[in-house]
Amino acid sequence: MRKYVPLIFLLLVACSEDTITTSFGDPELERRAIPALEKAGLWYRQKSDGRFEFKNKDVRAVEALIGSVAQQVLPFDRSVSYGPEMEEIMVRLLKKNGVPYTVTVFQGTRWFVWEEQNAADFRRVQDAATAELESQLSAPNGVGYQALNKRSQPMPLRGPAAD
Repeated sequence: MRKYVPLIFLLLVACSEDTITTSFGDPELERRAIPALEKAGLWYRQKSDGRFEFKNKDVRAVEALIGSVAQQVLPFDRSVSYGPEMEEIMVRLLKKNGVPYTVTVFQGTRWFVWEEQNAADFRRVQDAATAELESQLSAPNGVGYQALNKRSQPMPLRGPAAD
């Protein structure tokens, strides 16, 4: 099972003596950041290429504000991303067990998000899905076993040494 932790950062792409230019890397984050920047009274300018310019003196405040806005888009303590095999199992088991969730795409990655009141049920399903995936991968006819077995086969010799 692959779990990811979202990394939120401002990518500095240009810098002058008084300002920095950056991109948020996610359209939803950008959409929510603009009113938050205005409410906080932080100076910014959106450039024609979509990047944002901020005053150097405000970098820490902008980083803190963007981190707070990102939590609204993707709550770090109630979200997880999986590889395709685990995702397939999770979708099936969450539906089977009636555990509500949403899927949010953030910075190009699909994230499962659940409400706090469903945390215990979500983790119980996740434990069952993990056990099922591990069983599939270790079974003699499972994908993981086949991949391991295929790699352990000797390579046929070719060329003069094979004769």
